[in-house]
Amino acid sequence: MDDMMFQHRDNSGIGRWKVGLVGCFSKDRPNKPCPASPSTQLDILLGSPLVCYGAPANSTGALLSGRLRIAITESNRPVVLRKLSLSLVFELTTKNPVSRRCRACATSTEELNRWDFLTQPQLEIESRDHHFNYLIPGHLPASCIGSLGQVIYFLQACAESITGEVFVLKVPVKVSRDRGLGIDKTSIRTFPPTSLTLQLVRPSVVDLVGKLPLKVLLSGVLNKSGNTLIRWRLMKLTWRIEEHQKMASRACKMHICKTPNEGNCAIRQKTRVIGKNELISGWKVNFDSAGGDIGIQLDASINPTANALCDAEGYDGLGVKHDLVIELVTTEDFSINRKNKFVTQYCATHVLRSCFKLCITERSGHRTSSHADMPPVYEDVPARPPVYSTGDGVTNESSCLL
Repeated sequence: MDDMMFQHRDNSGIGRWKVGLVGCFSKDRPNKPCPASPSTQLDILLGSPLVCYGAPANSTGALLSGRLRIAITESNRPVVLRKLSLSLVFELTTKNPVSRRCRACATSTEELNRWDFLTQPQLEIESRDHHFNYLIPGHLPASCIGSLGQVIYFLQACAESITGEVFVLKVPVKVSRDRGLGIDKTSIRTFPPTSLTLQLVRPSVVDLVGKLPLKVLLSGVLNKSGNTLIRWRLMKLTWRIEEHQKMASRACKMHICKTPNEGNCAIRQKTRVIGKNELISGWKVNFDSAGGDIGIQLDASINPTANALCDAEGYDGLGVKHDLVIELVTTEDFSINRKNKFVTQYCATHVLRSCFKLCITERSGHRTSSHADMPPVYEDVPARPPVYSTGDGVTNESSCLL
């Protein structure tokens, strides 16, 4: 592998090496590698993981910092670089484009930032590092690979020598989102014309891994009117977590005529189940309270083999959301008092179904947002306190240390 070299160095913590492809290409024939082995090697060293904290509407973004390292593999052969640049690229790919054979319809790229390290040809005689940093906007979606499309970020470094050699390195970068923890949510659903009420307590944010504790309370299961007693029994409880993916496949200028609407895009949607289970026992029935209730506590979870995605806003046509569906299979019994003795009559089975929204995100861990660790700047210092007067008429002025 003289023409191309694959490198993979992975160190835990800060200073993680990414997977890269180092190649030497001829300027006259860019698709054909040079016959000689490359004399320059490019490496990218990144800092801490990239995590956007909070919702896209109020997130401050993720700080990208690292170094572009140039290593001269042949010390006896001086290399004069004419160009040295680095780009951070956002790439959105749809797996169902408007035109399947058109690359412009399938992939759209955006260069978020670019660094040009050389303003004039420079002789590289030893290994050296070029530092770079950039604040990734918080409204951008996190990296994800779904069944309808994918969002990836990558750094692309390019070096060109005065002899026509071109050295290229492409490194994928993972951007995650952490929405943080919040208080539990309580939702109430009613099922008219019955007197049943479903109350669900669930976490406001759900991790991709781990358990999802749920508290389900079905009230109004006992109703007495004269000589008639109506009682509801719970036969089975089923829960499932649904993932809804939506992708807007935008058409290029040549294939606008193939789009069904005026927005020059075709909407693709897909729903799949990423976790489910059913229970036929384990709840507690309480007829001592007013109206009676049936309560159950359970732990739901996401199937680790489902490769679930985090919630993503509809940025540039991509959207991912999740729902928790709970189904209760119940029977309604009538008991009639005849000669001081209740006679029970069984009626039809009823299915009570309700849907609740879930917010799925990355595990929070113990990381802190980059802007929270920054020291205060000059603009953050409050204004000087106002002037006040003492009882003896002497005017004093509070001072503020800046």
